[in-house]
Amino acid sequence: MTTNKAVAWYGWTAGIIDGEGSIGIPKNNYQNQQGKYRYSVHLCVRNTDKKMIDKLVELWGGRTDKKACDKRYKAKRVYGWYLPASKVTDFGTKILPYLITKRPQMLLALELRNRIENKKGIIQVWRKNSSGKHPSMWLTDFERSYRQKLREEIMGMNQRGSATFGGRWAVNL
Repeated sequence: MTTNKAVAWYGWTAGIIDGEGSIGIPKNNYQNQQGKYRYSVHLCVRNTDKKMIDKLVELWGGRTDKKACDKRYKAKRVYGWYLPASKVTDFGTKILPYLITKRPQMLLALELRNRIENKKGIIQVWRKNSSGKHPSMWLTDFERSYRQKLREEIMGMNQRGSATFGGRWAVNL
């Protein structure tokens, strides 16, 4: 059962993500495999308010960091909160009803996490190495292409000046 207090924190967190958050789908090379990529979800908040970052960690877990400020510009120290990709499904499902600006990006992130968690488009290939044969999981060409399209769509939404309220991701306010 969700309490009123929990719902209030979901709304607060959604507001922070909408205003200060970043949701992306990075593409990383597999180690020692040219042309093979792994797609994941990246969710973070960066802000100069350490108390806000600490509250996000208290509520949702994750990790923090702090970036040194450039003393030439008398800038404040910037703190970051990063949620592991494995926690994005639970987190995103809870705050999705309260997101406005970043709702389309969260929907794409949840779609990718669903595909990853359900092992969609993955084939098992037996590879030989010095210790014998061992299984390796690879994405099918279709799945790699599909995940790349998700990545490109979220990148387009994250560009400055992009409109995220139209088309496929129209939001009824």
